[in-house]
Amino acid sequence: MDAAPHPEELKQLCAAVASRLRRVCAHLPAEEFDALVLKIATVTLRYEERPRLSTPVINDAIEPNR
Repeated sequence: MDAAPHPEELKQLCAAVASRLRRVCAHLPAEEFDALVLKIATVTLRYEERPRLSTPVINDAIEPNR
């Protein structure tokens, strides 16, 4: 289960996302814009905190085509 993001971290990321999107999303009502920013920030934090996948194992027994 994913841990909830730290409130201060989420707040800072929301501010950064909002500043980047405000001009291109000027047509959105404030409520929709805020919901979009929160969703983007939440997803960003969720996937940034995931452990990185290890490098795939290469099967040395298979000879590459020559």
